[in-house]
Amino acid sequence: MNTESINIDHGTHSSHAGLATQPVSFITAISKKVTALFIRSELDKAQAGYRQQQRETANHQDIVSSMPLETKLSLGMYRWMD
Repeated sequence: MNTESINIDHGTHSSHAGLATQPVSFITAISKKVTALFIRSELDKAQAGYRQQQRETANHQDIVSSMPLETKLSLGMYRWMD
């Protein structure tokens, strides 16, 4: 069994620890920015899809509301009757 004690010089490790955390924090910052950009683009796509769906629904309702009552009855559109 080895009875020699291990001496650790904390002064040398502290200087290396500062150098090691700087690139990690830089990479972390870039990673967070890329993630935020991706989330923002996905949110924009979802909002654009929702706006397009609302426009199509509004156009459909305008077409149905402009139909005469007889056409609505013949097509079974009882829901949109005046």
